[in-house]
Amino acid sequence: MRVILYTGKGGVGKTSIAAATAIKCAELGYKTLLASADSAHSLGDSLDMALSSEPGLVLDNLYAQEIDATHELRKLWGTVKSYLTDILPKRYVNDISADELLVFPGLEELLNLSKMFNYYNNSDYDLIVIDCAPTGETLAMLSIPEMLCWWLDRIIEVRSTAVIVAGRISELPKTALRIINDMERVCRYLEKMRQVLTNRDSTSIRIVTNPERMAVMETRRSFSYLSMCDFSVDAIMVNKVIPDAVTDNYFRNWRDIQKACIEMISESFEPVPIYHAPWFDTETVGIDMHRRMAAELFRDEDPADIKCNIRTYEVVKSTSGYTLCVYLPFADVNDLSIDQKGDDIIVRSGGMTRSFLLPKLLAGMSVSGVKYEEDRLRVGFIRG
Repeated sequence: MRVILYTGKGGVGKTSIAAATAIKCAELGYKTLLASADSAHSLGDSLDMALSSEPGLVLDNLYAQEIDATHELRKLWGTVKSYLTDILPKRYVNDISADELLVFPGLEELLNLSKMFNYYNNSDYDLIVIDCAPTGETLAMLSIPEMLCWWLDRIIEVRSTAVIVAGRISELPKTALRIINDMERVCRYLEKMRQVLTNRDSTSIRIVTNPERMAVMETRRSFSYLSMCDFSVDAIMVNKVIPDAVTDNYFRNWRDIQKACIEMISESFEPVPIYHAPWFDTETVGIDMHRRMAAELFRDEDPADIKCNIRTYEVVKSTSGYTLCVYLPFADVNDLSIDQKGDDIIVRSGGMTRSFLLPKLLAGMSVSGVKYEEDRLRVGFIRG
């Protein structure tokens, strides 16, 4: 089973690129599910067809859906209500709906992830392509399993300690024991979910951006966060590039701006592969336009292949502070220089320049040392 998640700043065209990827993969013979996990669903609009909250056949080998968190919540309500009936007075349960009781921060993201994880476990598809919400919501979604698992572990730990001290586990109500046991099962479920998300042999995240400074800066922040949390970003997708054939004076300045931004993208993300899609002369709507986009993006490549499986950028904690490890093969140690400008680390080696945005974890820290070994530049940081 292969999973590809597309994310990026709102409006960069991630829905179109996710759809183009899924269509080409289906036509290559993969049984493919294309799912929108963005609450502001636009996948159906992009494909120019109505989609439901359950997978529906769109083309040979291609199924599509717009995941509806409310729909998923209602499916779960029967189980939840049986618990509430046991632990709450009847007059409260009758007056509370699932939507009122269970809406909490992260619920929608958790349900979206759970839906994807269930598809992954059932192995009904060869490939799942997820059109994620804009970057901030996607980062929140990906952090949900680890965060909830941490809290549940703490709760279970406190419960276990209290029970041992009291020595009265047999006196706990059956409902309380059942909920505690279910919490432990949920925790294990979340651990497995995170294992799938961080499995570099099956799951990739692709960040979609435009050749505009604001979009590129957000992409750099996303890349920094995802890499630090051990998610695999295997490609950067640059959308809406003005073709060289466009020579109109109006677009001349825009082409110069885009050229500078494309250079910034290369400096920031290589050796991660970078793909480019042009700004088409018509809207990217409908199956045929997405086929055209896929042809421009991937040429003769298989979009389902893992494009990069190198930890290009990670932060390692040590007893003395933190170390930023950057994959930098074939660097000439004698011609290697490092500058820090604000939140940027700029690395120069020969004629190559790479710029890395420091994660917030390292903001305000001082560089304590630099060394190069095993194709990696290691920059130490300590609190000043």
